[in-house]
Amino acid sequence: MYLNREECENVKIKQHIKKVIFESHFLYHIAKQIQSLLRKRGTVLIENHGLARLHKDIIGANNIVRIGKESTLYDTKILIHGNNNKIEFGENVFVGPDCSFWIEGNNCEIYIGNKTSFTMGVHFCVQEDGMSIRTGGGLYVF
Repeated sequence: MYLNREECENVKIKQHIKKVIFESHFLYHIAKQIQSLLRKRGTVLIENHGLARLHKDIIGANNIVRIGKESTLYDTKILIHGNNNKIEFGENVFVGPDCSFWIEGNNCEIYIGNKTSFTMGVHFCVQEDGMSIRTGGGLYVF
């Protein structure tokens, strides 16, 4: 792998910044606090077998977003605040712009069945622990 002149300069700058941070006890402490805060935002597994443009706001641990084969999500908002939640889109699902899927709680699930279509402005929301919304296949909402 070869780097062009600009990439070499960027690498040198990054190395210099790291060196300054590690040599300064105060800056090193601040960098570690920032890393810790970022880790607290949690983990999310996104399995995308379709085509999706997502706007995500996910805080918590062990959350899963699955997008089935040949599914299309266009400018879809995904909001998850909690742990152990799942949002799953079956196969051949179409979600139009300005639709949102929102979970606030723990151990919640939103499942959208196969061959389901939403046009614009459809919103699903689960706000209590252990609750779920499931749609069957072949649903068309506009």
